[in-house]
Amino acid sequence: MTLPPVTLENADPEARPLLDETRYRLGFVPNMYANMANAPSLLSTYIHGYRLFRERSGFTPTEQEVIFLTISRFHGCTYCMGAHSMIATNKSGVPQGVLAALREGR
Repeated sequence: MTLPPVTLENADPEARPLLDETRYRLGFVPNMYANMANAPSLLSTYIHGYRLFRERSGFTPTEQEVIFLTISRFHGCTYCMGAHSMIATNKSGVPQGVLAALREGR
């Protein structure tokens, strides 16, 4: 079964506010979120868990991004590596040498 990504224009009433908030916070809606919006409760749960980790994990933003990059590399998710590399570079202050090592699996 294949589900098309949900857009802001065709989102149902439960998914629309989640996508609007995501676009407000990130400036865009990641493809992963657009796909999860087919099941709004899944998207809501994901956003809630992600936000709790960011706010309450006790790790610095740099450490959080290293964790996400490590998990992404372990799972071989190039999409996730790209997304978290952008966050690491532009928002989280991960040193370029550390980022390069994580991307190369060192």
